[in-house]
Amino acid sequence: MSYYYQEEQVENNQELKNDLPWLADSIHDGRSKVYCALGFAGLKLENAFGWILSKERKTLSIAKQEIFSSDERKLPGIAYVAVGGMAGNIFARNRIAPTRWLVTTLATAGTFVYCFPKTSRKLGVFTETRFPALRERREQLCQQTRQTLQNTETSVNRYAELAQNQYQDLVNRIYKH
Repeated sequence: MSYYYQEEQVENNQELKNDLPWLADSIHDGRSKVYCALGFAGLKLENAFGWILSKERKTLSIAKQEIFSSDERKLPGIAYVAVGGMAGNIFARNRIAPTRWLVTTLATAGTFVYCFPKTSRKLGVFTETRFPALRERREQLCQQTRQTLQNTETSVNRYAELAQNQYQDLVNRIYKH
């Protein structure tokens, strides 16, 4: 018998077993082979993907230790986050699919940040330390935003100065005549 197969005591029809002993033996043999093959396949899959599962478990345990703040009350906060997500879904009910997903996600994320401020800050720090590409992308976006704001400020100042000069020229022409 196989390691994976466990025999069960089953109330068999004794007449059928006496009439067709070869069938009972074939069924028993087939069941044990299938059970053994499934167990072997399960072990092979676990060995093949075990490193992924161990990496995931390790990341989750580190995340639990580094992210979740113990002084924040979880029960009302989780309820508020769920209600915020549902409210976002209700608000976006008659919109097209991408808008519906975006509004629901933003409502849930916004409620999470509001209800769990320490945990959300720790999550941001954890994400940026574990995934440096995200930090670099965020820094690029911040730099592009600063540059755009500076360009906008320069343009507004230039056009304001130009408008002021035009206004002054107009006032001078009016009062000279």
